[in-house]
Amino acid sequence: MTYPTSTPIPQHSGPPMSARPVHDYLTSARRPGVSADGGYVVLPRAVIEQMPLPVQQQLAHVLHQVHQIAASAPWPIYRVQSCRWARLNELDEAGLQEAGIIAELDLDGVLVHRNLNSGVTLSDSDLEQQVLVTQDDPLMPVRQQQPPAPVR
Repeated sequence: MTYPTSTPIPQHSGPPMSARPVHDYLTSARRPGVSADGGYVVLPRAVIEQMPLPVQQQLAHVLHQVHQIAASAPWPIYRVQSCRWARLNELDEAGLQEAGIIAELDLDGVLVHRNLNSGVTLSDSDLEQQVLVTQDDPLMPVRQQQPPAPVR
């Protein structure tokens, strides 16, 4: 995947447009790489390493600043899983189980769907709701999708 070279990002010359520009940008529209709850931004390495060199340099500088400013924060290790939105009624048995739903026949032989945690039977309208289910990451080369070996 190769991205075209781009022109430099124009600098705004007037007063700040917002006191929270990152928040405003990330919440103004559904953006790729923003977690479902909006709390995280994921930048696939395979994508950003294919960006034009000036963009990579700018991003490396920004990341360095973030890591320098937040160096004393108790950073955890993050595990990232690529997902997609899917309606419950479109999922197979494995997808339903991942979403916490089981499909079974009731005593009358009718197919019902139950929440695995509460045992509550879902209605047809409940089955229209969308949930996140895992998928292979289409942006990462296959060889990079394997988790790294643990450090010993």
